[in-house]
Amino acid sequence: TITMHTKLVTFSLLVGTSAGFLLPSAPSIGVARTGNYNKGSRKALHLYSQLDEPDLLPAHPAYGARGRLPNAESGRFILSREGEPTEEEISNEQLLKILEFGEHADMCIDLEVNTLLWKCLGYRFDPAKHEWDNTHCFPNWKKQYPEPPDFIGMQRLYSKEIDNPSLKANQALCKTIPVAAKQSLKDNLRSYGFTGFKLADLTPNKTRRAQSCNWLLYYRDNLFGRTLEELLEEKRLKKEAEERE
Repeated sequence: TITMHTKLVTFSLLVGTSAGFLLPSAPSIGVARTGNYNKGSRKALHLYSQLDEPDLLPAHPAYGARGRLPNAESGRFILSREGEPTEEEISNEQLLKILEFGEHADMCIDLEVNTLLWKCLGYRFDPAKHEWDNTHCFPNWKKQYPEPPDFIGMQRLYSKEIDNPSLKANQALCKTIPVAAKQSLKDNLRSYGFTGFKLADLTPNKTRRAQSCNWLLYYRDNLFGRTLEELLEEKRLKKEAEERE
């Protein structure tokens, strides 16, 4: 007798062969790495989601709060979904993993990059509700993004319909970096052998990861360890000083 599970896996694999959608294997489950998918593969994804306790895929609306963080779980990438960001989470070694530079390739998935960015922006994960809270976000950012956005494009699908929200969120993040800090990535990581990427080697994913690292460096050097109240007071005093000049 062919079980429902057997039918489902067979159907998913067949659809994946022609449409670019792959049913993840155990080590990488929950991570859709490539390809466009059509209506048939969407049906496969829906059926797959009916399995007992499946690992979520990036297209699932709860993926940001419930998706697996496999490299964090294994210790390859230092990250906790809960709490405030730590020095270890934003170290140079972590940035190299986000950049997938040299021997650091394949050591953090897109969701792990997003999760680190969300924490640094002030979103806090509520494990009881399995959702992100924006109480501690920067005020202007919270108005624009009450819920944490996808900065990387975790589906790896670059049609305007799917990717435009991620592209706009990444651009908004980059706009918060002062001009003087926009080239800090190569300066900070040159001692590790990082001199940037060749234009021909850039992909949307690599570009957004590099831009995310640049913002994390700015955050680390200027905002990390300081309360929102301190930063707002500094901004107020700076504005007053400019008005007196």
